[in-house]
Formats: sequence, structure tokens, C-alpha cells
Amino acid sequence: MSKADFHKAKDVFKHLKCPLTNELKVTVYALYKQGELGDVNLDRKDFKDLLDELKFEKWRELKGTPQSEAREKYINLVEELKLKDCKP
Repeated sequence: MSKADFHKAKDVFKHLKCPLTNELKVTVYALYKQGELGDVNLDRKDFKDLLDELKFEKWRELKGTPQSEAREKYINLVEELKLKDCKP
């Protein structure tokens, strides 16, 4: 899957119309960040809320995951959501 497919999936995700659990939000965020930027390149900082901290920690857990693998997982997750009632 190409980087263009990855960015297309990002656009699709932005327009999904279904409620997402916090766990799913955290996973989507982490896969996107790993796919786009690679390993976490920031020091831990003060977070404004728990969800932001969870997103950061989930991204950190993906350390060492190749960007191409994270992009593929992100695309597959978005496609899975599209097949459910999360239509754009």
C-alpha cells in the first residue's frame, strides 16, 4: 500500500460518522503517527488530558514498528470501520 493510500485513508477517517471508543481513538492516532513520522521523537510532556497521554503512550508502544507496517494497519482499520456503520 502506498503513502497516497495512507493519506486517502486519513481523509476517509476524518469523515466517518460513528462514535468511536477512546481505545479506538488512541489506536488510530498511534498508527497514524507511527506511519507518518515513525518512532516517537518527543520527550514526554505535560498532557492537558488523559486521552492525550494515552495517545502518546500508545504511539510510544509502537516504537520499532516499520512505518510501512503502521500505514498498512491504519489503512486496514479505516477500511474495517467503513464496512461497519461508520460510513463517510
